[in-house]
Amino acid sequence: MSDKSTPQGARPQADALTPERLPRFETERLLLRQSHYDHLSALMALDSDPEVMRFVREPITDDNRQERLVSMIGKLDQDFGPGLGFWSVFDKADPERFLGSVLLITLEGNPEVEIGWRFTREAWGQGYATEAARVVLDYGFATLELDPIVAVIAPGNHASMAVAERLGLRRDGTRVAYGEELLLYRLDRADWLAERAEDGGSTAG
Repeated sequence: MSDKSTPQGARPQADALTPERLPRFETERLLLRQSHYDHLSALMALDSDPEVMRFVREPITDDNRQERLVSMIGKLDQDFGPGLGFWSVFDKADPERFLGSVLLITLEGNPEVEIGWRFTREAWGQGYATEAARVVLDYGFATLELDPIVAVIAPGNHASMAVAERLGLRRDGTRVAYGEELLLYRLDRADWLAERAEDGGSTAG
């Protein structure tokens, strides 16, 4: 089945059908934009890679493609609350190159807000996940004043555990979410503020 989205890696643009509710971010190497319909092909391709989805859920296949397409469109349309949602991540040096996505949403069935990340295999091992997630994490604490921010990670997903730890999140037991028991990583706003103070960083929103 084909869709009417632009080809994988399309340059991020505001879509008239999806109001731009989230701020745009620019880091040393990356551009983060609210996920839109024009990113749909890239997002579907990301979730079709069995290695990318190994610790997340079943990858997109011919058998479930229609169902997952409807689900993904629903996420693009969904209002997760002020300042919350999904960002698509692009290469600043090549803005048409899609690298992955970062989310900041309320954790399913739980009161906390979670941060999450998913990147193409070609983007692995280059620090992109940490760089992209850090700017979203800082935004969540500084601008939205969230407390705490958590991440849930499947046991065995050591790469994501390492990203969480580089971001300053620490293991805090387990949490049932998305139908399974996952490792819980947590960072309280007070600890984030303390780290920022040590680094001499501003806490302005």
